[in-house]
Amino acid sequence: MAPTQTIGHDATNFWCYEPGSDTIDLSRGSKAKDLISLRTTTQTTQLDPEKTALLLIDLQNFFLHPAVRPRAGDKPTPAEAATNALLSAGIPAARHHGIQIIWLCWGLTENDLRSMPPAIMRTFSCYESSQSTKDQNGHKGPLPSAPNMVRTKNPALYKGLGTDIGTVELADNKTVPGGRVLMRDTWNAALYDPFDHEYRESQSKSGDNTRSKPDALN
Repeated sequence: MAPTQTIGHDATNFWCYEPGSDTIDLSRGSKAKDLISLRTTTQTTQLDPEKTALLLIDLQNFFLHPAVRPRAGDKPTPAEAATNALLSAGIPAARHHGIQIIWLCWGLTENDLRSMPPAIMRTFSCYESSQSTKDQNGHKGPLPSAPNMVRTKNPALYKGLGTDIGTVELADNKTVPGGRVLMRDTWNAALYDPFDHEYRESQSKSGDNTRSKPDALN
């Protein structure tokens, strides 16, 4: 049997590959008895819950709320599929094993806008060009996000970081001020309701004697 291979040279920060079981061990030499093995699309991955965190990134109204990202048909949107997968499997599994959950969210300040790299500014904007698509009336529209993609950037949303998206109409006929794109303390930058509920529940149970750690929000 082939010997275990060490990946990395730092004595405190390394992985191991076990050819016999085709496993990547990410536990960095942990002696814990409750290591977790996950079968991925490539290899089995082994990790130590105490040294692991589940990062939940950009789960905010701007990216997920159906009032902002409506369905185009009967098929669930990618936002809905991701929401269901995380709430039904990913988050409960992390809590069961005592894995730290960290929510990483946009919450920009005026200073952030002044120092934002142009590549990021462009990502959140639509720009016309000589190759912009035209509708049947000859009006220019936004280019697809990539060649041969059907999806296009919605110019009502992608008009620049810090730009006000105006009033948003919710499903119950209520309206909310959407606020400036991904600015701190705006509706669009808030956690999408199901995830906001999940986060608040974690805070209310932080004093319970369970394996789960209280979530962190950054």
